Amino acid sequence: MPIGKVVGMGGTMKQVLRDMGFRIREQNPGVIVNCGWDPEKFRTSAVVPHGCRVINQHLILNKFEQNRRMHEAGVTVPMAYHEMPTRYGDDKKFIFKPFHSHRGVGVELITDRANPQRPEGCYVQELVQKKAEYRAHVATWMTPKCFSIQQKKPKTEDMDGYVRDAKRRLCWNIANGWYLARLASPNNIREMLRESRILRDIADAATRAVEALGHDFGAVDLVMSPQDQLYVLEVNACPGVKGPSEEIYRTVFGILLEDGRPVATPEVVQQPATPEVVQHDATADTAARELTENRQLQQRVEELERQVAQRARERRVHEENEALRRRIAELENALVG
Repeated sequence: MPIGKVVGMGGTMKQVLRDMGFRIREQNPGVIVNCGWDPEKFRTSAVVPHGCRVINQHLILNKFEQNRRMHEAGVTVPMAYHEMPTRYGDDKKFIFKPFHSHRGVGVELITDRANPQRPEGCYVQELVQKKAEYRAHVATWMTPKCFSIQQKKPKTEDMDGYVRDAKRRLCWNIANGWYLARLASPNNIREMLRESRILRDIADAATRAVEALGHDFGAVDLVMSPQDQLYVLEVNACPGVKGPSEEIYRTVFGILLEDGRPVATPEVVQQPATPEVVQHDATADTAARELTENRQLQQRVEELERQVAQRARERRVHEENEALRRRIAELENALVG
């Protein structure tokens, strides 16, 4: 069995891997798991021996970029913008969300849509009204790739606080009094997917989200709208792992070590960026700007169409009122005569 190495920012995931025997200073690992380094940090800090398998080498940690990549891959996500859109329906709500959000910190409901003050380091995202929220765990070396699904639920003893506190209603996480109820685990995931269409849809959306980002594993947060539409919110590359989830991840990463297939070489990992790579990044930035502009143009068209329709309705009502006034005048004159 190859020796595992873990690098990254830390957290409970990194600690679980270290408890399993993954090392932080191993010189000749067979597997390296990246728990939170961006690609540039990984390229400049990690030494990858020949034939070593690298997990989550090219992480996309920026949540706005995650949204863009998933949208382009056909994954259903809430609409996201650098600035507040100029066109929106009366029923639409929006939030400020940090580019690098963590545990819901910095997520705020936009109450003044006409004059929003966007905080530094945040973008604007459409708020999806939700009747349920899920977390699906995906690893590309597992079969099926989605190996565990949980549903977020409020703690019964804290329901009063949940009802009163808008922040708890906005961000369903452990810090706000929610817990993860297990719906499927590696032991029964195949059976549960056969029996439940909803779980199949969740597993499919989560798997496509992770693959759209090029990640090897991640915990995917999804919400279900009142119309039963699934939306992917984000992919967590280094999720918090406690309680039953800890044992599940021990099993999953134990399978990774037993597998041990190489997927990277030091030549690929440690090469500096080439002109082609730089051009690819520039193209991606241009595509992101074009996508944002396209969304804004579509919204402007919809806004103008709404204004034109509203003006037409007002004109029709005015003309009907004028006709009614003339008819009333005629009838009154007839009574006098």
